[in-house]
Amino acid sequence: MLKFTSTQSEDHKKAQNISLKNFLNKIIGNRFSLPQDVVEYNKKRAFVEQYVQTTIRPLLPNPSILESTTVGVGYFQGLKFGELLNLQAGIVQKLFGVYEVELTDELKTLEARKYDWIINIGAAEGLYSMAFSNIWKNIPVYSFEQDFCTRQLLKQMIKLNETPNVITLGEFNLSDVSGLAKKGKGLIFSDCEGYEKVLFSSETANCFENHDLVVETHDHLVQGSHQGVADSLSKSHSVKNIDQLTLQPRCERVADEQFRKLDVDTQCKLLDESRHIKNSWIIALS
Repeated sequence: MLKFTSTQSEDHKKAQNISLKNFLNKIIGNRFSLPQDVVEYNKKRAFVEQYVQTTIRPLLPNPSILESTTVGVGYFQGLKFGELLNLQAGIVQKLFGVYEVELTDELKTLEARKYDWIINIGAAEGLYSMAFSNIWKNIPVYSFEQDFCTRQLLKQMIKLNETPNVITLGEFNLSDVSGLAKKGKGLIFSDCEGYEKVLFSSETANCFENHDLVVETHDHLVQGSHQGVADSLSKSHSVKNIDQLTLQPRCERVADEQFRKLDVDTQCKLLDESRHIKNSWIIALS
């Protein structure tokens, strides 16, 4: 069990209370009806499939790309989606190789580094877990995703891409890091929707001092998240800040000739993930 260097912050206590509340609500709800997780999964699946067919497909210069089952270009080249393709967030960005392209160069520099394990916090459907698994083939990639619906996609992606070293787990706890810390150097990749301010605070920084981190920050969800994480990690790491590209510069990164022939407005509509906020990332190397 992790021992904090000082009294737990109010943010950390609040996060624990929220987690407990959600857990209790889920248990109570599931006692009297179809499990809410299953209901939500079916709703999300239906919504995304409809969005792809009615909004995305008509804009594509070559709609047959949606029948593709494998990413052809970019950092995630070779990743197989199969029948899960139409359930992906940012589907067009992924197929054209520009999904979170801001990180590509930084992630490629990490490939020369040796790790004994990888933790992916907020793994979603496993995009990064699959990529890491193919780069570091002989180490475990612990993939934490607490949302039931998304975790089912993650499990299917693991099977489809034949990545047995990707291990699916639910909610992440700090004790997971403290246990692995004794087993060599790790890479920690985090996208946990604002919880990063609690997770990578001055009180917990000692758990991460010997490991490399890539942390997506969400100031729109938790004020001061980015600066708080950067300040905490800069005491033990070399820290680099990366900002999210706007749509037009992202469009310019697409190499597909048919895509390039489209007018700028259509290009932007295709790549728009409806992220009407600007996320940032922190690369922290030990």
